[in-house]
Amino acid sequence: MTMLLKYGTDIQTVKFMENCHCRDCGWPIIFMCCNVDKKPYNEHDWWEYCSNPTCKNHEGESVFQNTLEWVEKH
Repeated sequence: MTMLLKYGTDIQTVKFMENCHCRDCGWPIIFMCCNVDKKPYNEHDWWEYCSNPTCKNHEGESVFQNTLEWVEKH
């Protein structure tokens, strides 16, 4: 589980990204609003992370306008 969920983000903002997966492990990508008051999340609007808890991309990173390097669209 990502740190965002541990800090109480609104579960309604959590969604699987359609037609996307992690390049490193192939698992689905989760997309969520950063509506928590905890650094570094409160400095960003959106966060993506790999749904695989053992993947190096599980903690994820903030999203702006570009697709993250480890996210593959299909």
